[in-house]
Amino acid sequence: MNKKILLCLVFGLTWSLSYADTVVLKSGKQFEGEILQQTDDKVVLNYRGTSVNFYTDEISSISKSAVRSDTPQANTGSSKASSAYSTKANSKEQKPRGLSSSADVTPAQMQEIFMLAAQMNIFRLSAGAMANRAVEVWAIKEFQEKWKNEVVSVFPDEASMDQLRDFFSSAVVLFGRSSGGSAVCAFYSPWSDAIFLVTLKAGQKHASLMDFRFISGESWRGEPVVTEGGLKLYSLKEPLIIALARQYSKTIEIFDELYPPTGEFIFLPDAMKSRIGSTADELGKITKRTSYRMGMIKRLFAKENLPVIYVIKNLRALLPAGDIKKLSAYLSPRQNKEMLETICSMPAGLRQNLSPNYFVQNKSNGSFLVALVNAEIPRWVFAVQIIEKGEGVAPEVTIEAMDLQISAKILK
Repeated sequence: MNKKILLCLVFGLTWSLSYADTVVLKSGKQFEGEILQQTDDKVVLNYRGTSVNFYTDEISSISKSAVRSDTPQANTGSSKASSAYSTKANSKEQKPRGLSSSADVTPAQMQEIFMLAAQMNIFRLSAGAMANRAVEVWAIKEFQEKWKNEVVSVFPDEASMDQLRDFFSSAVVLFGRSSGGSAVCAFYSPWSDAIFLVTLKAGQKHASLMDFRFISGESWRGEPVVTEGGLKLYSLKEPLIIALARQYSKTIEIFDELYPPTGEFIFLPDAMKSRIGSTADELGKITKRTSYRMGMIKRLFAKENLPVIYVIKNLRALLPAGDIKKLSAYLSPRQNKEMLETICSMPAGLRQNLSPNYFVQNKSNGSFLVALVNAEIPRWVFAVQIIEKGEGVAPEVTIEAMDLQISAKILK
């Protein structure tokens, strides 16, 4: 897998923005994006969602185009649903998630951040398969000892390790402070509402994990611990996409504030230390929710939910092709047409290898809600609503897609 693809996996850049502005440095490197500002001293380029300064003495040439088009782009119209999922970036309004905006980020820092973040996505995918083995490969001895003493004791067998695998498979990689080859990275799963915060150091072969903390979402945000009834995280009281956006945006906002790309390197700022407990305390909160999630997925595959399984199977077959006619024929007449057009115009990779990541049933009206996620690009969520219409009648199915990165925009 090449470096370009890895970067796409980390930041969800497979939905490409077609800009024609190009800055060529004297070193020969080229950066494509949207020029936000140009003065006698510098050029500010929106490069993959982050404002980057290029100073005139390091620039060889600049090329612009009078016409730009962001492709593919949803027809926003008056539909809040469609406009909420458009990935068109507004550099003045949208703050990239997991990589704080800063005009002080230099091209060299940007390159370092991207490469370290790419490596952390490889670690995440490895940990989603074998967490203990991934730690052995990527972490220094002190980290491994801490992991063994504080984490393995909580997940002592294969059955309990499924909870850790579920966490890493559904986590989004966030990247913040980077200085002198050291950086702070976080893995946040909005489904477990848990954060794995690590500090790492660049190495010759790959980055090394130096230290870590597991932090529950409640502690991270300074909120009360959820009650047993709140373990579901996202009930049917409001649309799933709104509930997800609300929690995700608040969590990432705090990360951006604590770990901007530049500044003094601090792993755990005092503001966060005062809110979190020991690893045992935090994992105690997290495992209640991950245990519930294991039961939730088990219930999904129960015999009485076979109609839901068939819908998932059909969508897994239909979505990768992106054939809007076939999907329209399968989905409910109530399906939002603009949303379906947006989904079908996405890169095929976003619609492939989707697996159920969330399941809830509303017995009062015979409806189900399932979230499908590609573990390689977990920031994209496909929310599927299924309404049973009776024995012998095909269920009514609708689907929406969500990019977690624009959660704040959805709430607006």
